[in-house]
Amino acid sequence: MVPYFPSPHSDELWYSVLCRSYIYSGMTTVSRFVDVCFQTNHYSILNPFNVNQSISLFIQHNPNYPYLPQTIVEYHTLFPFYSRFFSRQKKTALLKAVSEGVVNMHPPKCSNSTTTLKLKYCPECVIKDRKTYGEAYWHTTHQIPAATCCPVHKCRLHTLPDIITPYSLHPLEHQQIDFSVDFDIPEWEIGLTNILWAYQSLPIETSPTIGYNALIDALMTQLHVTRIACPHKKAVKNKLAKAVGLDLVKTLYGANLSGFKFNELKKWEEIASERYAVLQLATGADIRSPFLLVEQQEKGLIMARLLGLAANNSDISKHEVSQEVGLSPWKLTIFALENKIPIFWKENLYGQEIIKEYQEAKQRESLPIHCT
Repeated sequence: MVPYFPSPHSDELWYSVLCRSYIYSGMTTVSRFVDVCFQTNHYSILNPFNVNQSISLFIQHNPNYPYLPQTIVEYHTLFPFYSRFFSRQKKTALLKAVSEGVVNMHPPKCSNSTTTLKLKYCPECVIKDRKTYGEAYWHTTHQIPAATCCPVHKCRLHTLPDIITPYSLHPLEHQQIDFSVDFDIPEWEIGLTNILWAYQSLPIETSPTIGYNALIDALMTQLHVTRIACPHKKAVKNKLAKAVGLDLVKTLYGANLSGFKFNELKKWEEIASERYAVLQLATGADIRSPFLLVEQQEKGLIMARLLGLAANNSDISKHEVSQEVGLSPWKLTIFALENKIPIFWKENLYGQEIIKEYQEAKQRESLPIHCT
């Protein structure tokens, strides 16, 4: 058992808690600390960007620690960000599995971004944390992939030099901290960071709408594409590059947009949240739009309108219904299915595809999750 293991500070990364415990323990080698703390010789559990067995192993061997594994996973790792676009059922199963140490989560592969992950810090947060806690520490939100500025202070994050290895312990207080502050941040970087931060900080159960993708819907509308099908990649690339610059587009999606897998994005099967974030910024979609089909206060009114149209119109087109209730054709079909409203308009072949995809997604949702 470790002589002293500190409680996490606000927004502190679990890896940072390990770093501080190592210093407080007085042990002279990381190998000794890992052996005593986790009773293992697998140094991979020290990787700051993974959500792994270090949590369950530590609590298993230190039963008096006053935090549940799930609490640590939810509030002191990047699990919410990594799993943001998973279905609620899959996310619940993964949260349980990760908390029990059955599954390890790694940063999703996203073109070149996972090969350049480095620990990041905000110089303003270092000053504030030292005043508040007497020490600086690694913040969870600063480590979000693709985040370049602090969501609180709106200044550019600094990174550690390349000599820092991912399988050791590097307390922030023991690093040579650069206190220079750069507030000259482009608006798009601040906007992107706000979206990424929201993906991390939204309630854990917040998941995307099954069968409907508001980001793809907005993209198609803005590109003047009538059918939700893969548009010309050049048009998509230009739109994304205009929003965040060509360099970031190449980093996240590849030079030829090979990482912009349209059908996976459309069906919420893409697991790299930063790819959704760039798409959300480029389309200007509201932060809640991927997770809400309609606002709750609008739901009753839309249902009443649909039921009224169903009762009074024996021959009405889907386009007319869409215009009447203010929902896009794609969203209209999903809204009806979600709320068990009979589809009284004639669906074309594409509408029938939407219904089929929705039913398949619901069926996948009902299947048990097998974690490996």
